[in-house]
Amino acid sequence: MLNLPGNRWLRFGAALLPAVIASGVLFSVFRERLRRTSHKVSLRKSEERLWESNDWMQLLLKSVPEGIVGIDANGMCLFVNPAGLRLLGYDTPAQLVGSRLPPLIDSSQADDPAAEDSIGQALRAGREHQGHDGRFRRADGSSFPTAYRFHLLRRNGRADGALIVFRDIGADLENEERQRQAAIVFANTAQAVVVTDPEARIVRVNKAYTAITGYRLEEVLGKNPRLHQSGRHDKAFYKRMWDSLIHTGQWQGEIWNRRKNGEIYPAWENISVVQDEHGRVSHYVALLSDITIIKQAEEKLRHLAHHDSLSGLPNRLLFDASLRQALERAKRNRRRVALLFLDLDRFKLINDSLGHAAGDQVLQTVAERLRSSLRAEDLVARLGGDEFTIILEQIGDPRDSAHLACKLIETIAKPIEIEGIKVQTSTSIGIGLYPDDATNAEDLMLAADTALYRAKARGRRTFEFYSPEITAAALEHLTVGLRGQRHEQRQSGSSTNGG
Repeated sequence: MLNLPGNRWLRFGAALLPAVIASGVLFSVFRERLRRTSHKVSLRKSEERLWESNDWMQLLLKSVPEGIVGIDANGMCLFVNPAGLRLLGYDTPAQLVGSRLPPLIDSSQADDPAAEDSIGQALRAGREHQGHDGRFRRADGSSFPTAYRFHLLRRNGRADGALIVFRDIGADLENEERQRQAAIVFANTAQAVVVTDPEARIVRVNKAYTAITGYRLEEVLGKNPRLHQSGRHDKAFYKRMWDSLIHTGQWQGEIWNRRKNGEIYPAWENISVVQDEHGRVSHYVALLSDITIIKQAEEKLRHLAHHDSLSGLPNRLLFDASLRQALERAKRNRRRVALLFLDLDRFKLINDSLGHAAGDQVLQTVAERLRSSLRAEDLVARLGGDEFTIILEQIGDPRDSAHLACKLIETIAKPIEIEGIKVQTSTSIGIGLYPDDATNAEDLMLAADTALYRAKARGRRTFEFYSPEITAAALEHLTVGLRGQRHEQRQSGSSTNGG
């Protein structure tokens, strides 16, 4: 058997036994005095006092919640109180009183093999029995966990009987087990746990909290959890949080917090209100999980869903959404949008002659050249195969897109070295304009595709607008511009030679 902690007996045994023993001693004193008194008046007064003392003792035995059994020196049951009957599973005192007390301790579940007769041994040895935990048998043969001890009643220096005091500690053991399990969960859970008092001052944190936030308990003890605030949420966010706590007793959601080192991280937090038996707030408990890995995985999946795996450029799904958004902005701001369709000339020949690995390298190089040739606000996407598309916003003059088309044709025409072999490709470009050629995304894509078909039919390595008139005007402008540049170069060259 296990020794019962002393504080458990302070709760019931220490306060109870002296009163019971005092009553028993008082009863013995009055009985002895009655025997020695021969005068009728004295006898009558002694009897009255005796009965008065007995009444008090009976009231005490009936009112205590602990079980009490009195036995004589031979182990015969002298009395049992109501709580004792209930705990032991008997209906009436007559089932026990006047007969030898059945074994109380269930030795089959005791830690000490000699526990069965421990009460009798202590009684015969005349020593006080210390408090123990054990299991007592009920009348039906079942048993229950109990804390028990007994106190000897002495006469002429010898043990004349004993009081056995016990109580069912099943609820205590269950509570202790729950607390033990809760302590294990608190210490070992992967979630950070923060406990605050009603004024939202931190009183306890677990190991996971330190691992996630970088703060130790002594650094945050007594402080408000607002020290975790990242600055990403406004006052309205925290007001909604407190409104939920006040009205529902709980809040949960995604929140951005700050670690001790200043790093901002995403977390999923669940805050609960803990109330005492009077319904008043006693604590707030927050469970917090670092969801950085989850957010990174979500971002990666989101990127894969909207980007081409080979080139890293936006795919058709993101292109479609971006084009519609660009047209909406252009409509509100009364601006032009140019849509360029590109594909590589004779790309199939590269694939067939050098293999798909070489073809992939060509596509990756072309994608990087397109990306580096555009403004930050422009979008280049790969629709599949060797087809690319570019969205140009805020175009003032259609000739601006023609200038870009010429630049892209020259950039893509530069040789690409693959395993020591210089590979050269070219591109044809078709251009559609909003709102000149179309007023919606589908029609604008059709216009750019039609222009691309005409550019390839005209001999490749060139560009075409959907409207032939715009193409002609752009080509004339570009021709004039090139003539001007050549004239300036000749003039500059003559002056230099003359010098």
